[in-house]
Amino acid sequence: MPIRNLVDFAVNQEPSCPVILLLDNSGSMSGQPIKQLNQGVAVFKQSVEQQDPLAKIRIEVTR
Repeated sequence: MPIRNLVDFAVNQEPSCPVILLLDNSGSMSGQPIKQLNQGVAVFKQSVEQQDPLAKIRIEVTR
């Protein structure tokens, strides 16, 4: 874990909330479906980081 994340974790006293996204990346998702899935994940991440201040400090969305 990068040092910055450790510092942020040490400073953040909010309870953390595990978030698991179970996403289909099988062959049937090739082409447009996987593009749409990736766009949906990006929208979810942006929503958490920019529209919900409490969620932003309680969960971490990585790719």
